[in-house]
Amino acid sequence: MSLITQTDLVSKSSDELRGLLAAAFMAAAQVEPGSKAQFEAQALVDAIKFELAVRDYTL
Repeated sequence: MSLITQTDLVSKSSDELRGLLAAAFMAAAQVEPGSKAQFEAQALVDAIKFELAVRDYTL
């Protein structure tokens, strides 16, 4: 899974973010714990959750 920047997340719709969140969560669950891929997937999950929370707070 490639890293996605915060700018990439801002440009996506909330529905797209929820789909990406599901994919990132599954990727984090399927890779070896403690690996770089797991760290990156978890960082993406956290970034998406943050972006969705910001949208919920500001709307």
